[in-house]
Order: sequence, then structure tokens, then C-alpha cells
Amino acid sequence: MNLGLRWEMETPRTDRFNQLTNFDFGAKPPLNAPNLNLRGVLTFAGVNGLPRTNTVFDKNNFAPRFGFAYQVAPKTVMRGGSGIFYSSITGIGSGPGSFGVRDFRLKRRW
Repeated sequence: MNLGLRWEMETPRTDRFNQLTNFDFGAKPPLNAPNLNLRGVLTFAGVNGLPRTNTVFDKNNFAPRFGFAYQVAPKTVMRGGSGIFYSSITGIGSGPGSFGVRDFRLKRRW
């Protein structure tokens, strides 16, 4: 039998060229409509007090683990285990569906 405790800490992404996008809920959009108090705009990460990362740094994921192995016969072993596992639900993963992928690009001239 074995028991364990794992600490899972996934660091958020940063971009060395500061081209990640983030949503600023307090900023006024460039378009206004009469009698509406619109708020929220897509902006670069690290601008207007927003962090340079694309999500919050989660440091409290402690995951207990349990495992066992039992020899049933000389050539047969039964093994099993269980534990708590954490997954990225805030879009840290790769691919275009993740939060903070470079959707808000600067136009460059070559």
C-alpha cells in the first residue's frame, strides 16, 4: 500500500511580446450607445492594472493519493489506485480555444 499527497500548481502563461489578450470589465468601450452605461473591453494583458498572465495563479490544489498492489499468484499481481486530480478549467491549455491566445494582434509591416 502507498499513500501520498501531491501539490499541483499550474503557472499561467505570459507572452514575452505582451500580445496576450485579457478582458477588462471596468474599461469603457470605444463605442457608446445612448442611455446605456456600457463596460468591458478586450485589451492587452498587463495594461490598465491587469496582470501580464492570462489567468489567476492557483496555488492551493492539494491532492491525496492512494495505491495498492497485491500478489494473487506467483505470476499474477492486482494493482489499483485512486486520487484527486485537477484539470485546467480556466483555459491554460494549448490550442485556439484557450483563454488568452493571441486574438488581439498588432499589425506588423515586414
